[in-house]
Amino acid sequence: MERNRIVRLGTGGFMPLRRIQFNERTHRNPERITNAIVRGAPRGYRHISFEADFPYLDAIREGLIIAARHGYPRRYFFLRMTVTLRKLHEEEENNRAEFILRFENALRILRVRQVNLLISRVPLHLNETNLSCRFDRNHELLARLIWPMMCHYCYQRRAHAIGLSNWSVLGLFHIMSLRMIVPHAYIQERFSRRVFLACLELNIAYIKRSDFSSH
Repeated sequence: MERNRIVRLGTGGFMPLRRIQFNERTHRNPERITNAIVRGAPRGYRHISFEADFPYLDAIREGLIIAARHGYPRRYFFLRMTVTLRKLHEEEENNRAEFILRFENALRILRVRQVNLLISRVPLHLNETNLSCRFDRNHELLARLIWPMMCHYCYQRRAHAIGLSNWSVLGLFHIMSLRMIVPHAYIQERFSRRVFLACLELNIAYIKRSDFSSH
């Protein structure tokens, strides 16, 4: 059935593909955000996707609280948090501090101990900024900056699974060279055969944007 479509992650667990995706451009009414979760739960919309800096995280929290009162506790839902890399600071420590701040603050507002999947995302279209230059020319830097922090949260069980979105093949192989946790998932917004084959070789769950069913 459509509502039961799932994909196996590298952890051995599963991610439901029927999702409610919240973003700042289309979701600005807190009441509608809350109602989407409450009304979507009985219809099989367990997967809730959002950015760490989404300005209405409190409305998501309220939806989870109300859903729990109706028999859909936190463990029923699959929370996927994305941290998008829009720019890089010159000082490496500032990049780490920003990543930590955004993740920790989102957990605090949501009042949850753990997300099911933490994703590090690079936008498909980068402006001419230091991020676009560094992402094209220094994949090793990005891998070294971001991935150890994500592994840390996974070891702490604050993220059950960790993954990537829109990273390049070189960035992916630099992560593998760190000999840390292998990404549990790779979500691609625009299909790339090179990335797909790399994920196949590395045994990483590859999910296309079109695989999801959105509410």
